[in-house]
Amino acid sequence: LLAGGVLGRSFLALVRVDLGFEPSSVVAFDLRGPASPRPAPGVRRATPPDYTRLEVTLNDGERRRAAFNLDLERRASALPGVAAAGLTSQLPLGGMSGSQDVHIDGKADSPNASMDAMIAVRRASPGYLRAVGLRLVAGRWFTDRDGEGALRVVVVNETMARSYWGGAAVGRGLHLGSAPARVVGIVADSRHAGPQQPAETEVFVCSFQDPFASTLVVKASGGAPGVRTAVEREVKAAGAGAEVVRVRELEALLSQSVAVPRIAAFVLGTFSLLALLIAVAGVHAVLEYAVARRTRETGVRLALGADPGGILRLVLRQALLYAAAGVVSGLSVALVFASALSSAVYGIRPADPTSAALACVLLLGAVVAAAWRPARRASRVDAALSLRSE
Repeated sequence: LLAGGVLGRSFLALVRVDLGFEPSSVVAFDLRGPASPRPAPGVRRATPPDYTRLEVTLNDGERRRAAFNLDLERRASALPGVAAAGLTSQLPLGGMSGSQDVHIDGKADSPNASMDAMIAVRRASPGYLRAVGLRLVAGRWFTDRDGEGALRVVVVNETMARSYWGGAAVGRGLHLGSAPARVVGIVADSRHAGPQQPAETEVFVCSFQDPFASTLVVKASGGAPGVRTAVEREVKAAGAGAEVVRVRELEALLSQSVAVPRIAAFVLGTFSLLALLIAVAGVHAVLEYAVARRTRETGVRLALGADPGGILRLVLRQALLYAAAGVVSGLSVALVFASALSSAVYGIRPADPTSAALACVLLLGAVVAAAWRPARRASRVDAALSLRSE
C-alpha cells in the first residue's frame, strides 16, 4: 500500500507539472520542403551570405525557404478552425533536440567553454508562440519584419536569462557560432523533453532569418474536424514538392512521455488493493470463526451484566491490536526498502509521510470494516439461549 501510494502520488505530481506550453488541441505536421532548383551548368554560384554581420543576409536557397515558411504560416493561420499556426525546428516532446555553440558578449569563455557553451537552439516562426502557448515574460516575440535585412534577433528562456544576465537579458548580445544576434524577448521555461526533465537553457531563432524549421504546428480551436486534410492541402499549395510526412498530436506525445510511471502506478496500485481485499477477507473469516467459538463465553459475560456495546468494542479492539502490530512491522519493512523506489518517483520522497499515513489509515479502516459484522454478531448473542445450548 505504501509503494502504491508513493507511485500514485508521484504520477499525480508528474501530470501537474507546468510544462511551459499548452499541448491540448495542438497538431504537428512534419514537412518535407520544396526541392531547390539546381543551378544551370556554367552559372556561377551566388556569393555565400556574410554571417558575421548583425543584419541578416540569406542565400538564394535560404531566401526561397524563408518565403515558403512565411507563405505556409499565413495559409495555415487563415484556415477555418485554426486558432494559430507556426513553424519550429524541434517539436516539444518530439524526442528531437539541437544544440549550438553560443557565446555571450562581454563574458570570457571558461576553460570548458566547448562544453559549457553548447545551448539548445530552436528555430521558430512568429506564430509559434501562440500555437503552442509559450508565455512571453519580457520584451517581444518575433514578427514578420524579422527577416532578411533586419537585425538578427533571438528570444531566450528564463533559465538562460538568469544564468547569463541575472534575468535582464533583453537588449543583450550573443553570438550563435560566428553570427551576432540581439536578445529581444524572454519566454517562460518549458520542459521541452517532458515533465520529468528539468528546463534547459534555450535560445529561439526566428525561422525567417534562419529558415530551417521543418515542423508546422497548428492550434485547432476545439479540435476542429477536417483541419488535418486542410493543412495537408495548403502545404502542397505552398510549394511544389512540399508534403506532410508525419502528423503528431502533442497530447498523445505527452501521454507517451508519462506512460511508464502511469503503468507502474496502476499495476502496483492494483496489486496493493487486491492484497488488501485478500487481507480483509482473511480477517473477516478468522473473526467469524473466533466469535462462533466464544459464543458461550460471550453469553456468560452478557448474563453477568456486560454491555453489548462493550462486547462490540472488545472484538474490535482485539482486531485493531493485531492490525496495529501488522502496521508497525509492515511499515518498518516498507521504509527500509523505500529507497528502491527512488528512481521511479517524481516530486516526492520515496518514504513519503503522507503516503505512509494514508496506507496506515486505509489498512486500519479496512480491518474495522472486516471486523464490524463479527463484532455486531457477538454483541447480539442471546445469553439464555447460548447457556441452554451448552
